[in-house]
Amino acid sequence: MWKVEGNNPKLSSKQLFVLGGMAATEEPVRFASIQIQKLFFLFDEKIRKASGKMPYFDFKPYDYGPFDKTVYDMIEDLESKRLAEITFVQAPYQSRRKLYALS
Repeated sequence: MWKVEGNNPKLSSKQLFVLGGMAATEEPVRFASIQIQKLFFLFDEKIRKASGKMPYFDFKPYDYGPFDKTVYDMIEDLESKRLAEITFVQAPYQSRRKLYALS
């Protein structure tokens, strides 16, 4: 699951936060867009409350809950480093959806 070919990529604290959040499940999970946004919103809130530090993200209310495009940007960057995977699925009666997972 955690294969990195060549030199280990340098990761920012925000990227490590995203990787840690995605790895926090017992079994490998593919998260839908809404799930990934809510997951990091909750992590961000818990860490902010526990540590008193500023949140990593700037979530805003959106149609289906909290949203910050930076979450997607971080995962796309991690995908380019082969640490995350974004796949597309065709859901019944819907357009294609993205699923996010560790690679």
